[in-house]
Amino acid sequence: MIRIRPYRPGDRFAVLSLERRAVREINAWRGPGPWDDELVDIDRSFKGKGGIFLVATDETGLVVGTAALRRLSRTKAEITRMRVRPGRQGEGIGGQLLDALEACASILGIPDIVLHTSDRQIAAQNLYSSRGYEIAGHGRIGRFQVVAMAKSIAGF
Repeated sequence: MIRIRPYRPGDRFAVLSLERRAVREINAWRGPGPWDDELVDIDRSFKGKGGIFLVATDETGLVVGTAALRRLSRTKAEITRMRVRPGRQGEGIGGQLLDALEACASILGIPDIVLHTSDRQIAAQNLYSSRGYEIAGHGRIGRFQVVAMAKSIAGF
């Protein structure tokens, strides 16, 4: 059974480990750098700015997924740091995290959600599409081709 809950400071090492492992899995690891600065103080980076960082744990307490909602404005937020432990993908963990983030956005009164995913992450794109996210554009972030997706949850 998977449990979704807010991040706690004691999760830091597990979150960093999962982040690196998941990013390596898609051949996107660039080593440590400023792109990981928000993971140094997750509470300040997300909760302190009106968002939330969630972790998914299994029955043993192992962190098997992460996802964050970054508030961009009064009415818009971005989903980021969506990761599922390699070897646990395809079990519905990403969908559970996505549902939880959308519920949080609704509670926070944020009707519009955006996200970016790599063009290599077809399973992620399929998950988002199956949940009503539509392609809003294509672009680059650093050396990566990305797909921007968006959804309105007004009336959620």
